[in-house]
Amino acid sequence: MRSRTRQLAFMGLFTALTALGSFMRIPFFPVPLTLQSFFPLLAGCFFSPMAAAATQIAYLCLGLAGLPVFNQGGGIMYVLHPTFGYLLAMPVTAALVSFWVRRDPRQAGFGRIFRITFSCGLFLLLIGSLWLYVIFSWVSDAEMTPMKTIWLGMIIFIPAELLKAIAASFLTIKIQHRIKIQTGGAG
Repeated sequence: MRSRTRQLAFMGLFTALTALGSFMRIPFFPVPLTLQSFFPLLAGCFFSPMAAAATQIAYLCLGLAGLPVFNQGGGIMYVLHPTFGYLLAMPVTAALVSFWVRRDPRQAGFGRIFRITFSCGLFLLLIGSLWLYVIFSWVSDAEMTPMKTIWLGMIIFIPAELLKAIAASFLTIKIQHRIKIQTGGAG
């Protein structure tokens, strides 16, 4: 009972951290950089695939219900926002990170975790770019070629995603090490 309550509390913490991450902005073009996409990577390193995805689904539900937890507000109409695809990809990204990290827990070194978090971060950028293209091309009738969309929605954000993957990998190793020390685990 206690471990289930503890896990739910930590899941709620990751939902809150994701919301907080949306307000940590660095001015950039075409949209500000945020830490929003950092927390699905980190959640995937610590939770099962279902639990990691649930942290992000809860975040999406809060925003779509009208709480202003997204970078530019909230509400059901946010689904028509050009950047909603990035948010939509967050639960899947968290689950993918978790799946791949747990696939071989004996190989949980920095390099492997980095490769997983970086490639899943690229997946998030790709899905977000596809949504961006759909919204700009079909909903708003804006002129947006697929290459321009990939450039503006993915390529220019790769350095930031690289830094997020490094930070997520570093924190995962440090926190897992601390947990092992506190619980008396080997390692």
